[in-house]
Amino acid sequence: MKRIALFAVLLLIIILTCVYLFLPSEIKVTRQMQVYTPEQAVFKYVIHPRQWYKWWPAAQTDFVPIKSTVTQVAGKLLVGKDTVINTLTYDVRGDKSIYLTCKVFFYTGLNPVKRVTNYLLAKTTTGQLDDMLSRAKAFLESDKHVYGIHVEKKQLQDSLVLTTKRITKDSSTTAEIYGMISSLKDYAAKYEAKQTGNPIVNITRLDKDQYLTMVAIPVNKYLAATNDIYIKKMVYHSNMLSAVVKGGNNSVSNALGQLSNYMKDNIYTAPAIPFEEFITDRSAEPDSSKWVTRICYPVL
Repeated sequence: MKRIALFAVLLLIIILTCVYLFLPSEIKVTRQMQVYTPEQAVFKYVIHPRQWYKWWPAAQTDFVPIKSTVTQVAGKLLVGKDTVINTLTYDVRGDKSIYLTCKVFFYTGLNPVKRVTNYLLAKTTTGQLDDMLSRAKAFLESDKHVYGIHVEKKQLQDSLVLTTKRITKDSSTTAEIYGMISSLKDYAAKYEAKQTGNPIVNITRLDKDQYLTMVAIPVNKYLAATNDIYIKKMVYHSNMLSAVVKGGNNSVSNALGQLSNYMKDNIYTAPAIPFEEFITDRSAEPDSSKWVTRICYPVL
């Protein structure tokens, strides 16, 4: 019995010695992930903890923010039934290259059981931080998530357009726009020119009482100008940012605003005004929720 008791004591001493020798009294967990996105997107969705739920739904229950600065958010992270202090920072390294870093620091304690428990907790924390960062990366690298639109980089194909414009007191209605489109189609048909693409439109508010409406259709050849119809030559294969939008004028207007934000965030310059390509024939579809429009912004 004495031998068994002595063996048990020695075994316990060995275990405790291993615990204190090989398990640190302080544990630091650091996880990092590279994200390709504009810094403004990180500032909006990462540095503001109230936005975390958009890319990490568990944030509503598993994270309580304590403090945030322009480059860091600190808070209490729930890991299982335990809470640890987590800091999330970002660092810009080159064009659109952002490094997100999560750090967790806690003491394992003097109690050997607690030390082992906290060591195992560190392993769980690592997996949770990886999940957070992976979700942030997937969200931030998606234009659809960040801006609400899927942005495509295209080149202009239909460079020759038959154009007309008018200034009115109020913004042109759908009927008025299609009246302008019809006049262009009739003029093109009169001189045997073929329409090569969808109508394009831009409405600009000049001041509180004036709107400029410009309408054009792509055609396959030059035509003589009249008092209100003329040919405009756009730069063939010039670069454009575009997005397809479903919905009425409000949806298109919001999408144009988001496309403008995308341009600013990604440091694009606009050499010309944006335009809307009417994919749906709005004159034949009264339900504006079914309208499909491609918005385009020439860029450098």
